[in-house]
Amino acid sequence: MYRYILIIILFLTIILFDSPPSSRYTYIINEDLSIDISINGCLDIKYFDLTIPKMGFAYWKRGWIDFTHQKWWGKCKITTLNNSVIVSGNNSQASYIIHICRLNNRMASINLSIYFINLSEIEAVAWGSWNLDLNRWSGRKIIIYSWSGKSELYLPASFKMTTIFYDDSCISVSYPSSRGILSFINLNLSKTSIVDERRWGDSCFSFRYYLNLDGNKCKLNIILYTTKNIDNLYWIYRSLKLYHIYCSTIGFPSKFYSLFINESFYDAYISIRGEIRNILKTVKCNNKWISVENNRIIDEEGYNIYLYGANYIGMEFGWFHQSERDFILMKNWGFNVIRLPIGWQYIEPRPGYIDEDYLFLIDRIIYFAKKYGIYVILDMHQWHWSPKYGGCGMPGWLIMDAEDYRDASIKFFTNKEYWDRFANIWRILANRYRDESIIIGYDIFNEPMPKYSVLPKNILKKYISDFYNYVIDRIREIDRNHIILFMSIWGSDKDSVPTIFDKNSILNIHYYVGDTWDGITGYEKTSYSELEKEVRDWINIARKVGKPLWIGEFGVGSSAYMADKWVKDVTNIFDKYVLGYCWWAFWRDASKFGLLYVDGSEKKHIINILDRPHIYKTNINIVKINFDLENKALKVTLSSNFSIGYIEIYVSKRHIEDPIIVSNARINYIVRKNIVLIKIYGIGKQIYIKIFDRMYDPSPRPQYLEITLLLVFLILLLYILLNILIYNRHLRTKFSKM
Repeated sequence: MYRYILIIILFLTIILFDSPPSSRYTYIINEDLSIDISINGCLDIKYFDLTIPKMGFAYWKRGWIDFTHQKWWGKCKITTLNNSVIVSGNNSQASYIIHICRLNNRMASINLSIYFINLSEIEAVAWGSWNLDLNRWSGRKIIIYSWSGKSELYLPASFKMTTIFYDDSCISVSYPSSRGILSFINLNLSKTSIVDERRWGDSCFSFRYYLNLDGNKCKLNIILYTTKNIDNLYWIYRSLKLYHIYCSTIGFPSKFYSLFINESFYDAYISIRGEIRNILKTVKCNNKWISVENNRIIDEEGYNIYLYGANYIGMEFGWFHQSERDFILMKNWGFNVIRLPIGWQYIEPRPGYIDEDYLFLIDRIIYFAKKYGIYVILDMHQWHWSPKYGGCGMPGWLIMDAEDYRDASIKFFTNKEYWDRFANIWRILANRYRDESIIIGYDIFNEPMPKYSVLPKNILKKYISDFYNYVIDRIREIDRNHIILFMSIWGSDKDSVPTIFDKNSILNIHYYVGDTWDGITGYEKTSYSELEKEVRDWINIARKVGKPLWIGEFGVGSSAYMADKWVKDVTNIFDKYVLGYCWWAFWRDASKFGLLYVDGSEKKHIINILDRPHIYKTNINIVKINFDLENKALKVTLSSNFSIGYIEIYVSKRHIEDPIIVSNARINYIVRKNIVLIKIYGIGKQIYIKIFDRMYDPSPRPQYLEITLLLVFLILLLYILLNILIYNRHLRTKFSKM
């Protein structure tokens, strides 16, 4: 008897605790499409014979450890509201809300939010399924639209070590079934991947959306759409590209949305295309034109201009989540320029086809730059050439037969037909932006790469010089206003600086002294004297070729050895020799070059150094700049060959909240927010200006004040001595009469 009772108890225990949770609620969109919501809030999405099981949240802790998925979390709460359902739940570190709403007979929205107690502990957050069974999914076709276009793939029956699919800006992933197509439309253009989980010992594939981290929350907006017309996928793709641009600049397009949910995808596309085309005309630009004259970077009024900022990356490798908030941050840090890497592979994704939607993305960034008065340098970027060779920037179709990315570089620089194709892309950009004063110039080609076993350095240098001059001549047929930026091999080789004939041009160098280019190495391989010697060498080279020098890239991994010390020393050296620069890069990461952590918070140990007082413009020759970070004091040394001069200085509120300005010359000044405008009267000797915070008053005082105080002291002393003498004489007279 007891034996049977124990067997029954054991059987019930297995059923209750070992079996997977059963479906608790089914949300029906139409007779073919439904969503089963399990006890832990995971979604089984069913369409005819197709099931995508256990779609749920997942995250990894720092270092990609301690992976957890929603299917292992506790019970959820399900609330039905009219035509929608809300699913909510939590675990020990996060809480989530999923809102599912039927939009029409073939379309439903899934809006997902997850909130973390401490997002700083989290490496990445995703939403997806890790349960695509090998037996059912091997060989199945998937249609994907990312920013650069359509691709089709088949899930492999045999194991693949590499990721099956990954894209930074995926628009839709579609699964054909026996009677139609189920499409996941991503309104956020999130990173998306499909991975063979056999790599980790499982027998399945995973389908994941990575959520962008923002503060302590992450959001994702998905539309499920079913169709039997594959052409609809194309116009969804085209319209959502413009939707992304429109939402991040102009606002929410209500007309577009109503057309979209009524499946008028082409009309939705047309409804906002015209407005986006004219976006640059909607914002006024107050920035002056910049040019090069007599080896100086000047504005149209003749003031010397100094440029400080960051490389605003993402566009060159297909990440398109740049936002207005980024420009607010950079403006608050005192940056007055961005170097904007862009990719030929996206401008011309296939031979002869120019993707105007990508140009709209460039327009959007220029729109933000105009709004906040931050100059732009367009950088035609490549890293390891193209996706075909494991890099980005150049189109994969251009050179198909190279051994590696260096070989592709040599084939490019030794073939003038490629130069002509490349020049045509620059001519398209020059024609589009030739009247935009917010754009300083065109950085023609990022880091020309050598392969000395194929082509010696001296010969490659000649090819690169000819290449630059050919492309510049083609640009100048359209645009004579903008500056040209050029660089040597790797941007850092001192023996391969090309010969450039165009006078309106700048020598751009990349500065990673001590091998900091890898984002891991810090201050362990170099010294202050080596850092300074590199700068002096480049200054001499720039003088020799007769060009202004500008640091287009420099940086160190934020977690590298003595990273803050490296940044402090390098920026002090740049200031000492009065050089402008651009940090690599404005990005979000845990330990590399990004200025923000993944949750969007500042890397303060780096920003505290970069957000420093800067000279923006002046008509006086600057001899030296010195910013004492510890004492919060700026000293600018100026030449004296002027009668009246002007200088505009950015004063960081991070360091100098209540500025005091002193000088050994007569000055008048105005403080406007964080800008100090100073009028200086030359006095025939070297002049200095000091700016410091009242709390960190370093006193010395200016010389004329010291002299005045000394004179007052001497007069008082003389007065006292005279009085003593008079009193003594009075006493002697009195005693003599007695």
